[in-house]
Amino acid sequence: MKAYRYSTLFGLTLILQLTSCISIVTDVELPKVDPVLVVYGFISPDEPEINIRVGRSLPIYSRPIAGSDTVADAEVMLYCEGRSIRIPYKSSSWYSLPSSAFLLPPGAVCSLVVTTPRGERVTGQTLIPTQSAAVVRYEVGQIREFDFTEDFVQVFWDDLPGSDDYYHLIARELSVDITGDTSRYVQSNQVVDTRDARNGQFSARIPVYLFNGNGGDSLKLDVGLATTGRDYYRYHLLRLNYIGDNPFAEPTVMHRNVEGGEGVFAAYRFQNLRLTIPYRTSP
Repeated sequence: MKAYRYSTLFGLTLILQLTSCISIVTDVELPKVDPVLVVYGFISPDEPEINIRVGRSLPIYSRPIAGSDTVADAEVMLYCEGRSIRIPYKSSSWYSLPSSAFLLPPGAVCSLVVTTPRGERVTGQTLIPTQSAAVVRYEVGQIREFDFTEDFVQVFWDDLPGSDDYYHLIARELSVDITGDTSRYVQSNQVVDTRDARNGQFSARIPVYLFNGNGGDSLKLDVGLATTGRDYYRYHLLRLNYIGDNPFAEPTVMHRNVEGGEGVFAAYRFQNLRLTIPYRTSP
């Protein structure tokens, strides 16, 4: 009986404590935070376009409306080795121009300056990597776990000498439907740094399914490898590790390297390799 009374008393005490905590939390008046300019730009001499996104942050307790973060009236200026160009607005907060209109020399330091009629000003600076790593070989294998067999493609590339490089690998499976339209499905999206190298070489495992279940005789896989710097790496590492649909996920403070607002301005070099891998004849 005593144990019952003690447990009942503990339960009542806990309920009262929780109730009081809820009351305290709901009495807190949250500070008002004004939107700030958010600028994202990842540029490369190996891409056909230079794209910069300019928007505004949305307060966490605001009611977002489609397009409410759009900034279409900014002046976006890119500076590189004494040259400059204004990047025009395209759509949906994106500012774009062909890379042929403004060459990005490897090894150059480029600066970005974004201003708005409201008086906002965001600046950033990045170094264009001088080299681009490339996949040198690949292996096809299988791994069996919990009575399930999974195919994979293991790709390898050499670490570039002379600096602490970072890498971003994206593998997309190409699928062609009966109308001839091509779709690309992301099979792997990961970033690595020099600490992941073994004997001067990196490797990454890409999960695939090599049974011929959808027609055709082979799997076509586009493996893109970007050579980057620390700012690019830190931003994508945090972005890829964040699970937005998980209610227990901790808040993530995203990496930024711009002044006057939020966002990232970084550069990379890029190479793509098309792999054609025969399908297996049985599941």
